[in-house]
Amino acid sequence: MAEKARKRKPKPRKRLSAKKPPYTVFISHSSKDIWIAERMLDLIERSGADCRIDKRDFEGGGDISQQIKNAVRDSQEAVILFTPNSKDAHWVSFEMGVASQAEIHVTPILYNVEYKDLELLSGKIALDLNTAFNSKYIEDLKKRIGTWKQSKN
Repeated sequence: MAEKARKRKPKPRKRLSAKKPPYTVFISHSSKDIWIAERMLDLIERSGADCRIDKRDFEGGGDISQQIKNAVRDSQEAVILFTPNSKDAHWVSFEMGVASQAEIHVTPILYNVEYKDLELLSGKIALDLNTAFNSKYIEDLKKRIGTWKQSKN
């Protein structure tokens, strides 16, 4: 006589964690300026934010424009590093546009370039890397992180 098939109890679903994702900053830069971008990344992460940067977070062989869109969409803000290497770079302009469309906080950071030479920045307040990044930007970032954490409670 054949045994009756046992009914299996479905496995309980894992509960999704209610833990908030970290406050995230997307860093836009020219690949020629990776050494500057990595210093910025270190300071930003020490301030309590997570970072998205192409060298570390983008998958090789992937669709670069889609990876940029995803990284920006998953971020609360972006810093755009403008240097002589990046001021006319296609991808930096693209990343600035994606960040603006996503309506996230965007801070242009200038290094050895003049604001007046960057039409893309019209209407944006830019900070100088040498004089305002470590002080003004990082301090303001810490305040935005604190406000964001409070709003997520």
